[in-house]
Amino acid sequence: MKFPRNLPTILFSVLCLAGFPAISTLTLPRAAIAQTSSRSMEVRRTIGNVTFRNSFTRAKNGDRLTRVGEGLSTGSRSSAVLALDEGIGSISVAAQTSFLIKEFNTTSNGGKVTVIEVTKGQVRVNVRPFSNPQSRLEVKTPAGIAGVRGTEFGVAVADNGQTNVLTDKGMVEVSGQDAGESVEVKAGYATIVVQGEAPTQPVRFTENLDMEISRARLNANGVWEMTGQVDPFNFVWVDGEQVQVAENGTFQVNYDRLPRGLTTFRILSPLGSTKTTYTLIREAGFPIKLRGEDDEFAG
Repeated sequence: MKFPRNLPTILFSVLCLAGFPAISTLTLPRAAIAQTSSRSMEVRRTIGNVTFRNSFTRAKNGDRLTRVGEGLSTGSRSSAVLALDEGIGSISVAAQTSFLIKEFNTTSNGGKVTVIEVTKGQVRVNVRPFSNPQSRLEVKTPAGIAGVRGTEFGVAVADNGQTNVLTDKGMVEVSGQDAGESVEVKAGYATIVVQGEAPTQPVRFTENLDMEISRARLNANGVWEMTGQVDPFNFVWVDGEQVQVAENGTFQVNYDRLPRGLTTFRILSPLGSTKTTYTLIREAGFPIKLRGEDDEFAG
């Protein structure tokens, strides 16, 4: 899915200074940034269909991304793990995700600048504290800004640009496109950022991939309505199409006629864990949940 160029972006700035636990100024001097070809992200692990951006070429272990514009895309039930140079950290890429490198520089005093853009899907970033004040790592998506100081966090981007952020370790400061409205997301908490809005107040999050499905009902317009319930921070795909999850975790699927075969539900958490459930939709009683399985994630 393509977004207009004037959409706001969500920027995950990793500005790590050893010995300073508090988050301070996010604006760093960008003077004297020297382009270098020595920077690299190395593919350490792939599962399933992982290709280079805008290419049918499969990525394999040992391949490196070194230039702006390079990136990876993962298919269904696929994932990848990349290691950043200099032991900076790792980026785990979930299924049905696309990202590309926007900046990949070394500053004049040796600071490492890494900026990636996630257009859809989910990534999990694990970054060590930086000792160089000019080092930064940023993840861009369509919704706002977040800054961290050495941490582990997950970012999930919906088809409509909504971005869910969960901090596993450390702290993340998240704001919308208006930099004055920000929230601090501590370990074990999560927030949601919608384009043009401030992030929601962080709430405690425990990863839960369970799903409940109600029976299908025929409404006055002759359309079958089926509703479901998941954790509100999770994303849901029904037969490959993403559906909107409300703030209370409910979602709805409408059918002109009830499907005869199995319906596939895929649930994704902000940390990248996924679960696929195959369900037979029925009019009377609750649907029969035939099989559910946790998908393997490369992270």
